[in-house]
Amino acid sequence: ATPELREQLDYVIYLDAPRDLRLERRVKRDVLDRGRNEEDVRHNFERVVAPMHDLFVEPHRDAADLVVQVDEDRQVLVRGLVERAPRPV
Repeated sequence: ATPELREQLDYVIYLDAPRDLRLERRVKRDVLDRGRNEEDVRHNFERVVAPMHDLFVEPHRDAADLVVQVDEDRQVLVRGLVERAPRPV
């Protein structure tokens, strides 16, 4: 979202997880780790989280150098990309 920051990046990878997977992960995290009520998590996702994703995250997909379709089967691939990413010096 910040052009000055974007100019400093050598390569941008966009992890494209489907909406249902994002919701499933959020419910699992918020209920198990944060003690929230599942119904409240789902309601918040529909009212706030998903619309904010559509406005502020999704538009960056087209500017990425690589788009990786993420699903449960590709978690190893995503972890591998992150682990192999060069570290700043």
